[in-house]
Amino acid sequence: MSIAAALARPAFAAAESGLVSDSVLRAGIRSLLRGRLRALATVPPLDETTLRTGPIAPAPREANEQHYEVPAAFFELVLGPWLKYSGCLWPDGNGDRNITLADAEMAMLVLTCARADLADGQDILDLGCGWGALTLFAAERWPGSRIVAVSHSASQRRHIEARARRRGLRNVHVITQDVSRLDFEPERFDRVVSVEMFEHMNNHELLVKRITKWMRPGGRLFVQGERAGRGRAPDRLPGEGWHNNHHRYPSSERQGFYWWEVDVTHYVLKGLEKVGLVRDLRVPPATAYGKEGGAPS
Repeated sequence: MSIAAALARPAFAAAESGLVSDSVLRAGIRSLLRGRLRALATVPPLDETTLRTGPIAPAPREANEQHYEVPAAFFELVLGPWLKYSGCLWPDGNGDRNITLADAEMAMLVLTCARADLADGQDILDLGCGWGALTLFAAERWPGSRIVAVSHSASQRRHIEARARRRGLRNVHVITQDVSRLDFEPERFDRVVSVEMFEHMNNHELLVKRITKWMRPGGRLFVQGERAGRGRAPDRLPGEGWHNNHHRYPSSERQGFYWWEVDVTHYVLKGLEKVGLVRDLRVPPATAYGKEGGAPS
């Protein structure tokens, strides 16, 4: 841990205690933002060459500290019973408006397993397993399968192992490893499943080559990912651009990159930019959105 990180932790703890005045908090936030802007100014934009030649995972340690080395007790308060740390499914058109988060977790797990073509007796790799929702669900449903779950978080591994013990599951093996350093013997798995992990990777080509080596003849890779998509405008939440784009082009605040993708927040920010209250709104390069549909506005 760096000296700056060691000093930051007690500072954040003090800020969250409620004992620090708003004026001091604002000054601290502004200082952090200035530092972040200086750091971003030195980072070259991602392009196809960078993605094809760079590392698989650009900053695994930082992502791990920010997202995953968090006590499971917190996620047990805010997620469903499976602790599914990815998309859930609320089916349309069934007339039931009492679908719970637990129902939506289950519906998505069933759909994911069907799309990945999981079955009993398979050797399955859950790459980027999160808090183990898919791993534990598949292990219970197919007791003859053997599932290897990979996470970069030691706390996630401990949580999954504890749940597997409580449920009497003996077909689960959890590995704590940075995916860019991960390796297995050739032709180890029948299925490789990765749910909302590829967005955090840069060099997909190198990663897929490695995964292909681990799969047996006839094996399949299933990838589910987030994207700044072409969804219907009413379904899009204002102000979500920074989150939804952070896997694809983090420097853009816009929700969607094409002219038909309406984002009210983006247009407000563009107006504020014209009067000098906002600056440095960035348009994604062509490599971020592809050639179809024309450039973003």
